[in-house]
Amino acid sequence: MYSRYLKVLLTLSAIVISPFFLIILFIMNCGEMYSSKEIADIQLEEKKDFIISASAFHEQNYAYKKALFLKAKPKIVSIGSSRVMQFRSAFFNKSFINLGGTAGSLKEAMYFIDNVILQSPPDIAIIGLDIWWFNENYISPDVDVIIDPSLYDINHRNLIYTTKEMVRVYDWIRNKKITLSEFINVIIGRDSNGCGIGVRAMFDRSGFGPDGSLYYTSIVTGQKRSDDVSFNNTKTRIEKGRDRFQYGKIAHSNYINMLEEILSTLHKNDIETIIFFPPFAEAVNNAMDMLGDKYQYIDDLKAKLKELGIYYYDFTNARLLGSDDCEFMDGFHCGDLTYAKVLKYIYNDDSSIREYINISYIDSVINNYKGKAFIPDVRVTSLPEIDFLYLGCNKEIYQE
Repeated sequence: MYSRYLKVLLTLSAIVISPFFLIILFIMNCGEMYSSKEIADIQLEEKKDFIISASAFHEQNYAYKKALFLKAKPKIVSIGSSRVMQFRSAFFNKSFINLGGTAGSLKEAMYFIDNVILQSPPDIAIIGLDIWWFNENYISPDVDVIIDPSLYDINHRNLIYTTKEMVRVYDWIRNKKITLSEFINVIIGRDSNGCGIGVRAMFDRSGFGPDGSLYYTSIVTGQKRSDDVSFNNTKTRIEKGRDRFQYGKIAHSNYINMLEEILSTLHKNDIETIIFFPPFAEAVNNAMDMLGDKYQYIDDLKAKLKELGIYYYDFTNARLLGSDDCEFMDGFHCGDLTYAKVLKYIYNDDSSIREYINISYIDSVINNYKGKAFIPDVRVTSLPEIDFLYLGCNKEIYQE
């Protein structure tokens, strides 16, 4: 009781003393100062509701995913960049954590595997390989990718906030992204961490679920405009050969050797490994194909992997999965449904993984949500998905 009165007293004092104190209290009550370990502990606590986490100020993806992994000790993981973040725990029959975002390159993937995964080896690792990781014009093979170990500190707290960051909160209120009543409710602790940790999670319902998968809630529901409408952003990257879509002739041997090392490490630790190339939207594949041999390194990579006897799934063309552009988040991030189709394809091809995959659920969502990027989940939002890429997609729920 006294702590409640004290908080009210501090709040009233803050109004008189400094508006910045109010903003700091708002930031604190939103959970923005939690460590990655604290966030993982809260999200994975069995009696807690479905809690999403996403900071509006700080990126701590490596530490956060590490904390989730060490807490859950899952049987299945997905490893890769943001392009594997749509694997959901509902797709599996056994414990799963999505480690997407921990690998922006093969070097980062190796580091995370060596320093995190091997602490509690899962049964299965599903690795999404970004094509550009093998292109010498993306990251030069002569450049030593320096990895900062402090980024993996799960106990680190974000306690320092600049004036610029605090002014952002004021701007949100002024622009009505956050109402004054919402701001006050958070300050007095009424809405603190009820359904989200971090400003984005609390007010957008966007961010990471307890399994580490990502929810683009504000975009798919139209609360926030996509930055890749009609895939124009991705097409511009292709036209200019930049931002992951650099041109290249060969897949460099240094990177292929690195992949072999990763696969060998996982094999030695009895981790069954599935590797695949994530899908591009059809419009993006067409734009790349129109440039002829500008992306010759892709064919070179696939030929070299085949020659080495490295088995992989090539999902770069989403048509193989029966997906279309309406099921994408942007030009090179596909949605939930397409990843359900990825697992359906692997399930049919590889009997060793079947006991891990919840095929009845996967069949159900494939049958019922054709053309959707987001599989409806009332724990996340009750708002419907719209045609957020402005492709002329019919987002009405389809049922057989």
